[in-house]
Amino acid sequence: MMLQPLVQDLPSYIRDSTHLIEKLKDVRLPEQTWLLSGTAMGARCAPSFANLFMGWWEETSVYPSRAYRENVLYWFRFIDDILFIWAGSREGCEEFLRILNDNIHNIHLTFEISLSTVEFLDLRLIRQNDTIYTDLFRKSTAANGLLDYKSFHPHHLKKNLPTGQFYRIRRNCTLQSDFCSQAKALSTRLQARGYPRSIIKNALQRTKSIPRAQLLQPRNKQADNNLRYITTFHNHWKEVSELFGRHWNILKTDPKVHSINTRDLRVTGLQRIPPNIRKMDRQGELLRLEARWIYQLGSPSLQSLTMCPNSGLPPHVKYRCTQEKLPNKF
Repeated sequence: MMLQPLVQDLPSYIRDSTHLIEKLKDVRLPEQTWLLSGTAMGARCAPSFANLFMGWWEETSVYPSRAYRENVLYWFRFIDDILFIWAGSREGCEEFLRILNDNIHNIHLTFEISLSTVEFLDLRLIRQNDTIYTDLFRKSTAANGLLDYKSFHPHHLKKNLPTGQFYRIRRNCTLQSDFCSQAKALSTRLQARGYPRSIIKNALQRTKSIPRAQLLQPRNKQADNNLRYITTFHNHWKEVSELFGRHWNILKTDPKVHSINTRDLRVTGLQRIPPNIRKMDRQGELLRLEARWIYQLGSPSLQSLTMCPNSGLPPHVKYRCTQEKLPNKF
């Protein structure tokens, strides 16, 4: 988090594909311009460090070059994925790339060059006169990796998953015809994973009712200031969670805990999956253990003034589980 503000201040910073779509709205292309999309190959490191390193490389090797100043109209980057627009000859562009690849920083750029269409992140960028419109991009080798509806994940998650997928298509597709085509393909993939037609239909209708411009608006994430106790989920999880309510008065004797409001407390249990569980043959056990989901207890509510004696909490510490407890057979 400390490095993220520095990353966001970089001139080429792209938050995600939605951010890029917003920036492309203002792009106007003169004649004889090339679209380039590529990746900087090098040592693997954490995203923030990679972003800052690539930003330093741009400041020292890319922006000062004469070819960049005279020919590069736009330059965008998402970590090590680069998109830029070149005004000039293809030969001059290839020479510019050759110079950038001649470095001692273990950076090697691989680019796709086209006058009309390139792929970047999950977008297909298509030139139309002096503007660029976008479509959803999926690799030809992409498998149907959508969550199986028979999974033991929470029902609300499986119910809302199609909506999120249709939202993504709606954002990525500039043209309505492309959206309809991609939505039809997504519906087929969802049906193949066992999703009921009613859920798919409702998700699609809900997506169509929302203007695309609204989906492109950035969402402000609310800060999570809750105190969390994190432990491993097991068969006695409910009893463990109830101990916090029963003995909260003991915990509050600690000076560091005394000032904590009980409504800020969250108790979270993580289910651990043995590394060799995927080698088992029984499909039912694999499906049960597929639920790598966080069991999160609802924080105590202090709306009622009736407190349990000697606890400092309401009479009943309500909790919610994302699904039924799974038998711990392994």
